Amino acid sequence: MNDTKNVAVSNANSLMYDFIICTYNRENLFLKCLHSITDLSSIEDTFSVIVINNNSTDNTRISTEKFIHENQLNNFSIHDEINIGLSFALNRGVKESTVEYIIFVDDIALRR
Repeated sequence: MNDTKNVAVSNANSLMYDFIICTYNRENLFLKCLHSITDLSSIEDTFSVIVINNNSTDNTRISTEKFIHENQLNNFSIHDEINIGLSFALNRGVKESTVEYIIFVDDIALRR
């Protein structure tokens, strides 16, 4: 598994926030979370979304890549963390972030 592959690369110089979402084997629920975040399109040039796939054994990575590609989400990226555990995934997200403000979002969070 390539742990540095990016599906999309954002322009971090103009961004203010990174949403970091760590996920593990929640393919179907996680896609609902991604749909909720894409509803924030009115502020999309102020944030990027960093998805950390925490060594999922289901199709989380494939489904996420497909979602990013089909929706042309240039401000979304996905990274793999092979060490299982939320703390490893969160730390990986922080490592991948390049902006001053980070927002951690649960992988089943939905917009009302």
